[in-house]
Amino acid sequence: MQNARLSACAAMALALTTVFLIGCGADRDFRKADFLESSGRAPAAARALEDFADRHPEDPRAAQALVRAARIYARTFHRYEEARFLYERAARWPFSTRAPENIFRGQLSSDVISEGAAPGDLSEAGAAREHASRAPWPAAARRELLDCPEYFPLRQGTRWVYVDSQTGGRNMRLELKVSASTEGATGRISGAYYAGSKRFKTYRRSYAKQDWAIWEGSGKERLPILRYPYSAQTAWTGARDGRPVRFSIEPGLHAVAVRAGTFGDCLKVREASPGENSWSYHYYAPGVGRVKTTVGGSGFEFPNTELGSYSIP
Repeated sequence: MQNARLSACAAMALALTTVFLIGCGADRDFRKADFLESSGRAPAAARALEDFADRHPEDPRAAQALVRAARIYARTFHRYEEARFLYERAARWPFSTRAPENIFRGQLSSDVISEGAAPGDLSEAGAAREHASRAPWPAAARRELLDCPEYFPLRQGTRWVYVDSQTGGRNMRLELKVSASTEGATGRISGAYYAGSKRFKTYRRSYAKQDWAIWEGSGKERLPILRYPYSAQTAWTGARDGRPVRFSIEPGLHAVAVRAGTFGDCLKVREASPGENSWSYHYYAPGVGRVKTTVGGSGFEFPNTELGSYSIP
């Protein structure tokens, strides 16, 4: 009997020691990543943060580690494919921070998007998903995925001047400015249309980066103008001026030359209304925003408006 008690005590002591060592290992690994990042050793810090999430996927800091590693890849090295992969993993927390087999790097699978509870989902699982979706680091991952790369900057003070492609602005000019911004997540863009020197129409829109999309608001209307993932499989619908429209991302990345310069890796988005024989293409450049709009149809594409100049703080 005494030997049995001793064996039980020894087993309990071993279990407690194991838990303590595991905790110490996680703390040690996290402190190492912190030190590397604060020391400016970005490549080593990114690897250490990834390693932390791989070794300690159930640790409450796993999602934070993935987001911080993703920020290094995106903001320091502009390696967006690696950054998207890590953001997507963080967006799944706490369901999984491991690298899932069903997610190709840079392509967000439908099960990741559905991790948040659907509107009206009152099940216990739905409530759990909704609660998890409000956790700060997974929420940050979902928001920052929309800026990976940043196809629609919302930094306060950003300015764009759009001109008609035919005359370079003599016939039409649109001057825009980000007049208010909340850390780039929401903002207001205001400006005016000009015909020569005559101002003839004001422009006011609100924008928000949330729910896997970039939303444009005008009056009571709210329209998703871009949606993640930024790939050719992505399509969505909305309403502009009360009329239904369908958006779809065209295959590939494109080089665009306009009066403001030449921009590479541009996203090409088609906007079409049902029953119409023509449609619009919008080109978005990383770090700049929309740089060109064309009118397309069966076998043709003609320039309409383009970026004449811009300034981004």
